[in-house]
Amino acid sequence: MANPFLEPSRLPFEAPPFDRIRDEDYQAALHDGMARETAEVRTIADRPAPPTFSNTIEALERAGSVLRRVSPVFHEVVESNANATLRRIDMEEAPRLAAHHDAIYLDDRLFERVNAVYDARDRLGLDTEARRLVDRYHREFVRAGAGLSDADKSTLRAINEELARLTTEFRERLLAGSNDSALIVDDAEELRGLSAEDLDGGGRSP
Repeated sequence: MANPFLEPSRLPFEAPPFDRIRDEDYQAALHDGMARETAEVRTIADRPAPPTFSNTIEALERAGSVLRRVSPVFHEVVESNANATLRRIDMEEAPRLAAHHDAIYLDDRLFERVNAVYDARDRLGLDTEARRLVDRYHREFVRAGAGLSDADKSTLRAINEELARLTTEFRERLLAGSNDSALIVDDAEELRGLSAEDLDGGGRSP
């Protein structure tokens, strides 16, 4: 079966085709998505032509389509319906995704192009939407540390990878703690007094 994340979904609003998604598809698509986005971003950063809205900002907006499809779906599933395989993938990929993000936003040549378009934004005749996009990308790069020194960037990369690892580890421990504290009732007599709605799980707290 082809990985369903590699092409846009044909469902309304491009909703994920969960009936076709296997657990292993997430990790494969994350790897494929990072590789594709790395190549796409490298092409933008290495362009010999002067930076313009089209060849820099708009090109960035179009890059990373596979990663944009798989990443939010994977993280939502991990948060709501994870199994052992998905939790393992989450632990393995969180630091890699953090490093991938930093490789883009801390790239000097790429930021130079984004910054050049930002500096020229008042002279480019941009409409409101395009101007907003320029502002957003510039702000994202700055907030991600694009203006830091090389030494500070190295420190930031290490911090971001460690944060990704610890956040995932915390989520794992929280889930394990919640599972361990779950109350399992296997004697119907212990539930005497509860309404049928409560027993069906549809009761609401006052």
